[in-house]
Amino acid sequence: MSSAKLRRRECRAGNGTTTAAASPLPPPPPPIPLDPLLEILARTDATTVVRCAATSKPVRRAIAGPDFRHAITARRATDGGGGFDPSLLLGFSCVHRGSCTDDPARVAQQALRGNRLRFDAGLLEAFEPVAARGGLVVLRQREAASAPKLRVCNSLTGDTTCLPPAAVQDEYPPALVAVGDAGRSFELLIADRCLRTQTFSSKEGKWRAVVDTRLLPRHCYDVPSGNGAHPVVLGAGTIIHWLCHRCLDPGVKVLDTGTGQATQIELPPDYLTRVRYSQRLDTGFLLAASPDGRLGSMWTLAEDDGSARWTRQVVIRRQAIARAAMEGPSYSVRFLGFGERSGAVMLQMEGVGLVQLDLGSKEAVVLGHEFKQIGQTDLFQLCLHETDLCSLLQSMKPF
Repeated sequence: MSSAKLRRRECRAGNGTTTAAASPLPPPPPPIPLDPLLEILARTDATTVVRCAATSKPVRRAIAGPDFRHAITARRATDGGGGFDPSLLLGFSCVHRGSCTDDPARVAQQALRGNRLRFDAGLLEAFEPVAARGGLVVLRQREAASAPKLRVCNSLTGDTTCLPPAAVQDEYPPALVAVGDAGRSFELLIADRCLRTQTFSSKEGKWRAVVDTRLLPRHCYDVPSGNGAHPVVLGAGTIIHWLCHRCLDPGVKVLDTGTGQATQIELPPDYLTRVRYSQRLDTGFLLAASPDGRLGSMWTLAEDDGSARWTRQVVIRRQAIARAAMEGPSYSVRFLGFGERSGAVMLQMEGVGLVQLDLGSKEAVVLGHEFKQIGQTDLFQLCLHETDLCSLLQSMKPF
């Protein structure tokens, strides 16, 4: 029957009246070809990619495929962002206390680009962030009556894993040596001041055997502390770096879990001369991992003729961030966190407030002016929430 006849056809209802049959719906528009669609998605944020992957089976198969992940990686290397992807930063959570110890803690959380954070920011009232990687945040309980308790939280799903007691005391900040399946599996390494280590496997649900480390002849038994002490993990999770300011011999302690050997890297030679007298050493330097797998910070460590050297990468000029703020002898900066996927550096600037620095574009944005006064380090704790898009796509199940 033609469409014209269909429109003229009459239907008899139960009460004897007649009604005209509804016209057929117009045909749907042709689907967007996959190639240009994937090219567009490779330039969007992680939330948009995940939502598009739920629209149809062909789109989901293409997004979860290796070609699309390769396109994402290639774009990061060529778009001028230095290999970082700012869209992988979901947001941040922080806790702040006043100068008086009796002041209640104020917890804040901010999601970026319309993302939804499922991280329970209230945990920061009793726990401090000590490590972050691959969308996971490691929390350690403050002032625990017994051994400090550890929790691993997934920023994307909100899932939290409470770790059982270990045989080794976690005196060094714990290190996430492996994260897989979009944060659903992980391995967490802890170490005491003698660098005896023990690793918890989420897949096995238990701590593995204790491992001894071969120490340097003049090993310093002081442990890293402060906001800048979060470990940096390189070499597929086998090489761990801790920044130690308060040791008799300050530097970067390196543990190679493959060989079981501990070494140390000296800090940049001009670092101490650039830190103002009003600024604490453990707040003015932050270790980071570059996208090409090197150890970095505002400096990047490079190999030259077999010897390591530091090269400065970023110069932060206060006037470019807050032109109304005057330079003064009390000016100081405190680094609060680094996102190894997004390249976001969070810092607190005296007289300015909370600032986000993009290592890829070298641009800085003031996020809040309420944190202009830098007090004691432990009065302000912040953790960044990122996602690993490639790992997330690999973990997608077909439908």
